[in-house]
Amino acid sequence: MSNLTMQLSLKNISTQIEDVGRDVQAISEFVRREALSNKFIYARDKIMSAALADKEQQEQFLIEADTYLMEGLVDIYADVNAEIQKLAELSGPFRSLKAADTLLSHINEDMQMIPRYVGMRVYLFNLRGKQAEANRVLGEYQYNLETLAEKKIGNEKYTALEMIHRYYPYGETDTDFWLHQPKEMLTALKSYENLIEQASQEMYYIDMEA
Repeated sequence: MSNLTMQLSLKNISTQIEDVGRDVQAISEFVRREALSNKFIYARDKIMSAALADKEQQEQFLIEADTYLMEGLVDIYADVNAEIQKLAELSGPFRSLKAADTLLSHINEDMQMIPRYVGMRVYLFNLRGKQAEANRVLGEYQYNLETLAEKKIGNEKYTALEMIHRYYPYGETDTDFWLHQPKEMLTALKSYENLIEQASQEMYYIDMEA
């Protein structure tokens, strides 16, 4: 009877710990999503302020907007590389599929946010007549995609995108997305670079979804 009571007590404690763990995870995911988008939202507000300002104030608002975008982009580049490294470190027959799913979710969020930041920075530089800076931002994005597609990680057996491909839960309509879509993005980026040189008032929207 005493053992049964103890087992029930331990089960109740375990359930409570799981509930707390879910709450903590939910808060953590909320904070993460907020951190990914905050700098973009701040930049958008500065751009909206610039639309109502005189020429001198407008330039200052646009500089501040780009600063937010630059900081957010640096953070996301660092985060996606860190999450991919964690994914590479998951190995062995007892690796946690739940942990892999969480990392894949984070990587997917990062990879969707990066083009938004890049596209807005390119637009702002283009609007201000700074084509060389716009090309530089696109070049950095291209370099990061090429690194994910070509550089071997972990045990140097797979590239980052091949690693993601191994773990990603594909459906019927998105098979091999992580192997093919980034290569298509790289091809498109080269075309965008040429377009930027030819037009100073165009807005280029770059996006990727999985």
